[in-house]
Amino acid sequence: MKRLLLVAAAAAGWMTKQKPIPNLGVVLRPREGVTSRPSTLRRLRGEGVARVKLETYGAREVREAVANLGTGARVAVSIPDAEVEDVSKGGAAADRVCAAIKSVHEHVDGVLVGVTPPSGAGADLKRLAQIANASRSVSKACSTINASVPVTTAFDLNVLRSSYPPSASLFAAPGPLREVLVHLRETKAPFAIQLD
Repeated sequence: MKRLLLVAAAAAGWMTKQKPIPNLGVVLRPREGVTSRPSTLRRLRGEGVARVKLETYGAREVREAVANLGTGARVAVSIPDAEVEDVSKGGAAADRVCAAIKSVHEHVDGVLVGVTPPSGAGADLKRLAQIANASRSVSKACSTINASVPVTTAFDLNVLRSSYPPSASLFAAPGPLREVLVHLRETKAPFAIQLD
């Protein structure tokens, strides 16, 4: 019996020290029951996950994600849809985002503006302008406090008319995306597609 317990303890220790699986990440969605609780994060790390996308930028959540995912932790944070307009105006709202990630910015892969991916054709032009302005505001605010991170947004797949082969991808309606694409080019932030 003691031998069985020792083997189980050794196996449990091995699981918690498993190396991260490259390019594997999990989106934490509280509304779907997948939260950033420490126990959830430790379980994910035990399964080789060291990357998460949070649907918030809250300082506590970001710090807990980094601490509980351990060495090599990578986190992407999101500005909730309800805050995009306020952040697009710059000032205190953009500063709040950067202040939340400052202490762990070296673990932050990026800030995603908005949670609901915009589409290309038929996209709300006002919302796309807000996303572009919010992206610029957060980039500027973060660089001011030496916490520079890429700022982008995750688009819906239908933003592309064709996606295969990737080198020949075409936008369905590039005009409405212009402001966002200009920001991404200027800051060398990634263009992201969210697949759900």
